[in-house]
Amino acid sequence: MKVHSPLGNMHDAWYLNLEGTVHALYLQLNQEENALGNVGHISSTDLLHWERHTDVLPPLRGENTEDYHEKFTGCMVAHQDNFSGKQKIFCFYTMRDEKAASQRIGLAISEDGESFTTYSDNPVIIPDPELFVSYGNIADYDWDIVDCRDPIVVYRQEEDLYYLYFVAAAMRQDGRIGGAIAMVTSKDLIHWGKQTIVYSPRQNGMIEVPDVFQLDGKWYLTLLTGVNYRGRGGISDDGLSNFTVYASSDSPHGPFEEDRVNNILIGGNFQSGSPCRSVELDGVRYLLYIDRSFGGNTLSLPKELRVENGQLVALYSSKLKDLRDACLLSEEEQLPQPKLLYTSFAWHTIGGKIYPNGKSYFAVTDELDYQAALLPVKAVFMEMETELTLSAEGAGFAVLVTKEQGECCYLVSIEPGQVQLLEHVSFARLEGRKAEIKEGEKYHCRALFFEGTFELYLNGRLLLQCGFDTGKELQAGLYCDRGTARFDNLRIYSLINDRKDEVL
Repeated sequence: MKVHSPLGNMHDAWYLNLEGTVHALYLQLNQEENALGNVGHISSTDLLHWERHTDVLPPLRGENTEDYHEKFTGCMVAHQDNFSGKQKIFCFYTMRDEKAASQRIGLAISEDGESFTTYSDNPVIIPDPELFVSYGNIADYDWDIVDCRDPIVVYRQEEDLYYLYFVAAAMRQDGRIGGAIAMVTSKDLIHWGKQTIVYSPRQNGMIEVPDVFQLDGKWYLTLLTGVNYRGRGGISDDGLSNFTVYASSDSPHGPFEEDRVNNILIGGNFQSGSPCRSVELDGVRYLLYIDRSFGGNTLSLPKELRVENGQLVALYSSKLKDLRDACLLSEEEQLPQPKLLYTSFAWHTIGGKIYPNGKSYFAVTDELDYQAALLPVKAVFMEMETELTLSAEGAGFAVLVTKEQGECCYLVSIEPGQVQLLEHVSFARLEGRKAEIKEGEKYHCRALFFEGTFELYLNGRLLLQCGFDTGKELQAGLYCDRGTARFDNLRIYSLINDRKDEVL
């Protein structure tokens, strides 16, 4: 189901919907040269099953070409040629000669979507020296190149106009240099007008891989940043180190402004969820990103992008139900008695209890104890969902992982104010995020363990995602910490993996 690069690492990807088939180009690492190699090409009609095509856009090695250094992240757009009447695919990408003082935007054109010819008069965009600067004068920043990269092109039919956005760096009013998003327009995708700045936040340093799209009448900008990019202050969850933030505007001209209270679309700690790009398919906008999983970098499962209560959110997609192989447990059958697994003191001691009552499970522990219990449900890949009501420090799912070297247990903890993935017995936090969770309220919780990754959805919204070693087998369980919890409508599914012939 998930897509792996044939060279071992899949990096930034960008997408184009052509008559119901989504095509994706993606960067891949040539491990022998330790450099970016050919650009990979795959396509899909459902965003789950992908077909591999011939690689495109190989690096041009030579002293007399600006493509010498490598090709970096780009975008695709379909354009009707006025002269031939044929539809052509324009692929913009980041280019830089090792001797150049700035990144530039290059162009390659395809008539069949399979082979691309580099435009003879590249680059088509060079950063305006009056607007954009390098980070070279910032202490301990080893980067003296003027940013001009990661283009994204949007066509606005009302104007018959193309908008191109790219990453840059600019001098701010406070005298500091920081990340910015530039915008430029064109009628023909060849000749571009005056460059302007549409986004220049004070809290973000270097930024990466923007995406721009219209949703529910507003324009949205998403971009990757994080602590490693000097994005620290002004982030709505300071416990994250890597995140994709979003900003919005009433116009494609900007300016794009952030909601400082809830500005994070995807967040984590260097393991997953970046970089993000989206594509529309069958009237729905889907978010895709690169999973940094235990099996190597892979293309994520699709998420739906929607606006809820004024926030841009990534939601569980009904497409993922196609992954279900069998229902292993549901309320329609007599619920089995779980086997106590852990307490805070020792294995298999009585510090609390988790038990079935009618069509629900109840968990009871005292103020000093927690409990986890295993269910007689096993699978290689698994999905668990329930309606959770908690009056406790935390409650959720437990999963026992069988690996070559033995067994280990993990806890998916839903807590007042946050969600966490914990490793037992140390209770080390593998991933976590702030969340508006209150005691006594009911929440729909869904956890997926699939092909080296973990995903947690709360009321349909994706809150956690990270690499997860699913091992040889998973066994499902429930968990409660210092209090009580109720699990209604518990369902557990095995997930099918039929991508053996699709590994790229």
